[in-house]
Amino acid sequence: MRRFTVFLATALLCAFQPAIAVEPTADGAYQQGLKYLDRADFPTALRCFHLSLSIDPTYTSSYCKAGQTLVQTEQPEKAIALLTQGIALCAPSSRLFYERCQAFYCVGKMDLALADIDRAIEMTPENPYDWVKRGQLESAAHDNQNALRDFNKALDAIKVWKPPKEIDQFELGRTRCTTELEIGNIYQSMGKFSQAAEAYSAALAVPEVVMHREKALTNRAECYEKLGKRQLAEADRKAAADSSSNVFHDLLR
Repeated sequence: MRRFTVFLATALLCAFQPAIAVEPTADGAYQQGLKYLDRADFPTALRCFHLSLSIDPTYTSSYCKAGQTLVQTEQPEKAIALLTQGIALCAPSSRLFYERCQAFYCVGKMDLALADIDRAIEMTPENPYDWVKRGQLESAAHDNQNALRDFNKALDAIKVWKPPKEIDQFELGRTRCTTELEIGNIYQSMGKFSQAAEAYSAALAVPEVVMHREKALTNRAECYEKLGKRQLAEADRKAAADSSSNVFHDLLR
């Protein structure tokens, strides 16, 4: 049976156009799929992930990446079906529930999305990304108090979490920055401008703020204006304009 599976996988591999040069192993096909994702060749990446699963139907990483790719290419229903299969076949994994949560959210099934992220948090409470996702879902539902609670839990988790090797410090710093921005947005929407300004300041203190610097400065300027701190507001608006100009010039290089 093992020989037949390898033979079938090799036959599928040779049938792909363009050809996918991988060893007929689940991990080999998965790794090649990641390379095609880097090139934004989503159809070929998906074929690689499906090949991986044809060799090993319990290969969790291929389910997760295939689910992400299907959501990214606006096929959330297919993502839900595939990830549900993965949850049934694979060893328990919070990653599968996290990815299916994303897909449920895309089709407007908020209750199911929340149920999945709750399950992910139960399994890996140390993972800040799960807390961030639940905070985002709660924020979208205007459940501000619970959203603030979960965003702050995410920040606490970031301080002590030991991320897997595929998540570098830049990515983790960027997550911290966006979480502080989420907190600032909620406080600003509630009219709590002092707390919002503090959150935007915390975001600006993160070295990885670069791509969000202009927004953080603009939002903080609005808060300072509401607080009657006009000089600070004007300084932030000027800094935001300078930041926008710098990003534009960097893109032209």
